[in-house]
Amino acid sequence: MSRADKQKTAAACAFLRSYLKKHGRKPRNDVFEAAVKAGINKHTLEVASREIAVSKSKGTHPELGQCNYWCLARSDSTEPARHKPSGDRLREEFHLGYRLGTEAVAYEIRSALAALRMSDTHRAQLGDRINKAIERARKSARYRAESK
Repeated sequence: MSRADKQKTAAACAFLRSYLKKHGRKPRNDVFEAAVKAGINKHTLEVASREIAVSKSKGTHPELGQCNYWCLARSDSTEPARHKPSGDRLREEFHLGYRLGTEAVAYEIRSALAALRMSDTHRAQLGDRINKAIERARKSARYRAESK
């Protein structure tokens, strides 16, 4: 990366950090529009978003429908990290992220099941089987993480 590119990326990081601190969670296209008005191109903004760990998620906007949202990650700080987190802390964060991810998948599956035409008994049985499979996957991931 050239010196000019580094300067552009640093400016984009500063813009992105201040914009998201001020506005909070915003649709990605709104962030792009504001950046273009500030003289920052989309590619540089994408690079900056990876550098400052912008949290990206999909959601439904009342006017736009399905869209991607950007917000600052909770751990984002203007100061660089002074030390690396401990292995225990990393393991805890992994388990939390994995649990939240599996809960999101389970929610989506339950929503899809609710839309299917079947008896309540069959729906409950299938839901139980899915929950057991997710729990097995969690235990397996926990075992693999702890055995390393």
